[in-house]
Amino acid sequence: MRKAHDLMVNAFWGGYGKRRANDVVTRTAFITGPQQMEWYYHGHRIAWSQLDTESGIHVSFCGYGTYSTKARLNALMDKFGYQRFYQKDFRIYYGLVPIEVARCYDIEELDQYNKHLEKVTSVAAA
Repeated sequence: MRKAHDLMVNAFWGGYGKRRANDVVTRTAFITGPQQMEWYYHGHRIAWSQLDTESGIHVSFCGYGTYSTKARLNALMDKFGYQRFYQKDFRIYYGLVPIEVARCYDIEELDQYNKHLEKVTSVAAA
């Protein structure tokens, strides 16, 4: 993990704002409801999580399946103990789950769906 990614991940994890080059981590406070951590890359929100709730982490490639976006999200996945995103045949995957770069994903749901796919493929292989 690059130092720049590490600084941003620590800000996201620690619940404080940080700005560095094209990366911005903010802590958004609402008048009513939970606070939220958001990570912006080139002005696009690539990761967010509500504090004080069990909502988990949400991610998006914002339509750009680039190496740099994937590297930032993988740094976040490493910190929180999730699987990493990888690319195969010009397609991005999370485990066995193909990722649409224009969609938003809840990491907990991706984990559950990936476990389901692993179970199905292991049964089909047997």
